[in-house]
Amino acid sequence: MDWKDMAAIETEARRREQLLSDLQQLVRLRHARWDELGLMAVRSFLLEQLQAHGPVEQHRFGEGADAGVNLILRLPGQRPQLPPVLVAAHYDGPLAAAVISSPWWPTPARPPCCPT
Repeated sequence: MDWKDMAAIETEARRREQLLSDLQQLVRLRHARWDELGLMAVRSFLLEQLQAHGPVEQHRFGEGADAGVNLILRLPGQRPQLPPVLVAAHYDGPLAAAVISSPWWPTPARPPCCPT
């Protein structure tokens, strides 16, 4: 194995470590009604990650337990003649699917609202 192969292996190992670290930040209970702190932690992590690529708009909507925040990062395309692309995802956890079980979070967890 030459030095290029070793460098590629080390780079891949670092990418995997970063991915696992990022997943550990995201794989947690996070819902506005039963784990507001978890939701705020995930929002903060995502905001920090997005801000590394440019200014982020925060679009607040709803009130009380129904309040939420959309995080919006606008990146210029490489071909301005083409229409824009929108990528969206929820970062709150669904109330009905409150069980977390994964290789990175081995102990299933349930909020008090959702019995087994």
